[in-house]
Amino acid sequence: MLYNNPINYPIDQQAIGKILPHAGSMILLEQITSASADTLYASTQSHLDKSNPLLLNKQLNSINGIEYAAQAMAIHAHLIADTTQKQPQSGYLATVRNTTIDHPYLSQSKSELIIKVIRIMADQKGFSYNFQIYDNEQSYISGRITIILQ
Repeated sequence: MLYNNPINYPIDQQAIGKILPHAGSMILLEQITSASADTLYASTQSHLDKSNPLLLNKQLNSINGIEYAAQAMAIHAHLIADTTQKQPQSGYLATVRNTTIDHPYLSQSKSELIIKVIRIMADQKGFSYNFQIYDNEQSYISGRITIILQ
């Protein structure tokens, strides 16, 4: 339960689509498997989808994991939001730091990807999270993202 709101996991892609401002195949996460006050886990196999809008030359570069992580961050921020306060309608990616690419292509994974985000700072102006994207064999990308709210 987050902010007195009961949450049943997993949260499916249809529910994710109601949270994110994205539509169609740009909703990259397929489910939210768990969340706490500071951490969220999501999973997906959208990196295997031949119609993934982020594909370039039939490959999905691991740098695109930043978009996967940003979507997970937005969902986490929504889930932990204090519903008694006015919520900002949009934000923008301000910085990406300490990024490590352990494998060049997300599309090389043939199994489900796990997206883990950990909130390290949040206030009315924005939030920062550490993130990691991995499968059952290896890490693909990790780093820190800061979002500024409007």
